[in-house]
Amino acid sequence: MSRPSGAGDASAQTNRPLRPIVVHDHFFKNAGTSVDRTLKDNFGATWTNIENEPHITPRELQDFLLQNPWVAAMSSHTAPLPVPQVPGAAVIPIVFLRHPLDRVRSIYDFERRQRLDAPAPNKAKELDLVGYVEWRLGRAEAFGDHAIVDFQTYRLAPAGGTGTRLSRAMQAVRALPFVGLVEDYDA
Repeated sequence: MSRPSGAGDASAQTNRPLRPIVVHDHFFKNAGTSVDRTLKDNFGATWTNIENEPHITPRELQDFLLQNPWVAAMSSHTAPLPVPQVPGAAVIPIVFLRHPLDRVRSIYDFERRQRLDAPAPNKAKELDLVGYVEWRLGRAEAFGDHAIVDFQTYRLAPAGGTGTRLSRAMQAVRALPFVGLVEDYDA
């Protein structure tokens, strides 16, 4: 005997639709401000932003979404992939990817404009683009700084299956319900 459609689904058993929650995984320098503005414009007071340093654990994100039933959309630089399952909700992750070289230039320009006394902004002000990239590459080797080295791959890989970091990231791109390209954002 076959199981009726939705028989194991909590929403089917209660006849209530799942609460949709859009989770924008805000990858640094990947059109995040534009995406946030779009989400705010469309979701109003049901949009929020959440950050934890160095990151939000899947459990913390799940607890936050359960404790804040008013949230219909959120953004975070530090939210994990894959997004957690939330009882009674359909969590819909969205990410935007950017050409890595365009992203590096954007980071450099952003860091040069920052009024912050920290290593990256200070180096961006002190060095030309080539020098800044060389400095970042050195930090990647010494400290595991992923700001410009495999950043998007590093962020996507946890949502993939098995294999190398790159193959897991590619699996995630294929499996995520929405992956946008910064270059096509206006469309």
